[in-house]
Amino acid sequence: MRQLRLLITAIISMLLVAMLVSCAKPNTTLTLTPSLSSKQMPAQESASSTTLLGTAPEVGSLAPDFTLSTLDGSSVTLSAYRGKPILLNLWATWCGPCRAEMPYLQEVFEEKSGEDLVLLTVNLREDETTVRQFMQTEGYTFMVALDRDGAVGNSYSIRGIPTTFFIDSAGVIRSIHIGSFSNTSQILAELEQMTEVVPMEQHN
Repeated sequence: MRQLRLLITAIISMLLVAMLVSCAKPNTTLTLTPSLSSKQMPAQESASSTTLLGTAPEVGSLAPDFTLSTLDGSSVTLSAYRGKPILLNLWATWCGPCRAEMPYLQEVFEEKSGEDLVLLTVNLREDETTVRQFMQTEGYTFMVALDRDGAVGNSYSIRGIPTTFFIDSAGVIRSIHIGSFSNTSQILAELEQMTEVVPMEQHN
């Protein structure tokens, strides 16, 4: 009996170690190398498999499309911004790291407001009143879409917030940043790196 208990304990310990290893590390960035272009991959197939299989969208795949209501009463569709680079940030008001990086997002929004960049944030599973009060109190003016039922968070397989996707003008995910940014320069550096990688089909 004692040997059986020891065996069960050992198995449970191995499972716990495996789970810890499989967890994503916070504040990590996954980046697409410049040699990989959106023309080299089946973009539509990537989008379908991501949505149907429920797997996380990967760097180099087409960003899953969605349409959501926004805080100002209109609606936004991700694919409608095709042709422009997109910074897509998923967050919630109760998330401390999300709140900490908001001033940096606002600075980027103000600095890049005259350019083609689309800064789109998606609030996860909170009511409109809570989000509106937070935005007004803090004085943030960037666009907020409301993912009330968590469908967008599920399609992007979000396991922790904030998570930021850098999407190029062809709709391809170029970089994924998990965790909060520590300053504005960090975000601008990611944007600069993304815009330096131009999809090959734009040259043809």
